[in-house]
Amino acid sequence: MEAIIAILMFMHGELKEITPTPSISKCLSMKRIATRNTNESVQFQCAKVMAELDADGKVIKIGKIN
Repeated sequence: MEAIIAILMFMHGELKEITPTPSISKCLSMKRIATRNTNESVQFQCAKVMAELDADGKVIKIGKIN
């Protein structure tokens, strides 16, 4: 597992999606855009995540969210 910066999407308080980002600034930029384009039941958070990634950089398994 490795530490990555990711944008987390929560719907009604439940984690639904994790998208890796190259940096915290890119994550915050994506969060601003996503927040503007969704309703109040969807929330976004940037966080450092311990994750296992496949060869394409997609998240396979989540270890710990800081």
